[in-house]
Amino acid sequence: MSLELQRQHEDMDPQEIIKHLKKMYGGQSRITRYQLSKTLFRSSMPASAQVGPHVLKMNDLI
Repeated sequence: MSLELQRQHEDMDPQEIIKHLKKMYGGQSRITRYQLSKTLFRSSMPASAQVGPHVLKMNDLI
């Protein structure tokens, strides 16, 4: 956590901190989840490819 972010949250209780962080970063996580879902749903394994590397790729994405 950056020093500035620590200073902003010094006098807050944990619940207030969580609410504030969700407000600050909530939109970014939604976009990230959408992009991940899109990548997963569009992924396909070529017929000649091995299953192992494909499974590892899917696990890495998740």
